[in-house]
Amino acid sequence: MKVLLIQPNNITYRGTICPPLAVMHVAGVTRQAGHEVKILDRNLDIWTLKKIKEFKPDLVGVTTFTGPMINDAMMVTKFVKKYVGKDVPVVWGGIHPSLLPEQTMEFADIDYIVRGEELAFPKLIEAIEGKRKIEDVEGIAYRKNGKTILTKEQSLIKNLDVLPMLPWDLVAAKKYLDLEIMLVTSRGCPFKCAFCYNEQFNKSKWRTFSVERIIKEIQACEKITKNRLIKLYDDNFMASKKRAYAILDYLSPEYSVWMEIRANTVNDDLLKRLRKFKRAWVLFGVETGSERLMKDMAKDLKISEIKKAFEKLRLEKNIFTCAQVIVDLPTETREEFQSTLDLLDSLDSTWPTIQAFMPFPGTRYYRQLEAEGADLPKSLEDWKEYAPDPGKTSLTGQKIRTYDPKLLKRLNLKYTIKMVINCALRGDIPKLIRRFRDYHVLLAWISNQIENKLYPVR
Repeated sequence: MKVLLIQPNNITYRGTICPPLAVMHVAGVTRQAGHEVKILDRNLDIWTLKKIKEFKPDLVGVTTFTGPMINDAMMVTKFVKKYVGKDVPVVWGGIHPSLLPEQTMEFADIDYIVRGEELAFPKLIEAIEGKRKIEDVEGIAYRKNGKTILTKEQSLIKNLDVLPMLPWDLVAAKKYLDLEIMLVTSRGCPFKCAFCYNEQFNKSKWRTFSVERIIKEIQACEKITKNRLIKLYDDNFMASKKRAYAILDYLSPEYSVWMEIRANTVNDDLLKRLRKFKRAWVLFGVETGSERLMKDMAKDLKISEIKKAFEKLRLEKNIFTCAQVIVDLPTETREEFQSTLDLLDSLDSTWPTIQAFMPFPGTRYYRQLEAEGADLPKSLEDWKEYAPDPGKTSLTGQKIRTYDPKLLKRLNLKYTIKMVINCALRGDIPKLIRRFRDYHVLLAWISNQIENKLYPVR
């Protein structure tokens, strides 16, 4: 079967491109099952709609997460049905369809959903080919007599090494890797933060590729690019210190590294390893300056631990930090909002960032607001423009927001300027160049706008 996998456009041409790693893993298991596979990334590739028609797929897979990406996913799905063939099956996957399958299936042009991880996809293809019963395929959604049927939930992959190596030959590898080598070395997180999808999607389980497998993936990337900036894009890279140290120990000093970790994992053993690199960017979810809210969200972290971590990191010349906070959390008071801003300023990170709380599907906060009767999105049309109204009330409708919506824009502009100045003063000019030089994304965005006019789907 000719299988086309599509990474929808995420409505932006700012910043740098990211390889569609999740789609690449789906492609790997699908090709391993004997199918012809093609990947199109509408954030990078140009004239993708024309290429879809030329490929003439037997089946199309589309991934998406919550927010504006849904808009392009819906458009591409409609395009397939109108210009390729109404009988061509369209399968959606990704976090959003997995967490809200019944609501997502209300979009009539979707034929199937893969709920969860990629191993269900080739089994679904077998069912479509008539080689197995559709009801026996775990982890999917389909229609029968106009009703959405959810099969038994598939088990999480315990050993990620069973997945094939990333198929870089199916994408424009150098365009991605010449900017940065991005790898996800583990999935999930053992913690249960109330704002995070991991508790439901990954069952608060942390699963990994072996260190040996990650080394092979790094070596495969090194054969494609001379770039030595690596982004370890795990939700919690330091969930196992021993494993994280083994990966860092393998990397040569010519590398610059990027990782997201918890503040209470910063210690002398980590600092010793980070000092050997040209640069190390370390991102922290600081979240809030309120101990009460920190406890309510089940972050399992103390503000004193956050302060201690940043005190250590400020002494390291080659280590850059990013501190992320969330404002307007459920029940947050104006005083707690201000304490979050005060904490963010006191940490003096290289790049502070601030964002308004959004209750994403699969999170405890989402379920809590849903139970309280909050006005949450009820369809894909609503989800594609998902954003709480910052000018009126919170999603519960119970309190005025704890910040002036215009303040967030001013603060983020201030923090972006601070990041640029810090990078320039500390010699990380390459990061600035990478963030603003990537014309490939702009070309893809322009191409999408032109093709959307040439191939109307409404």
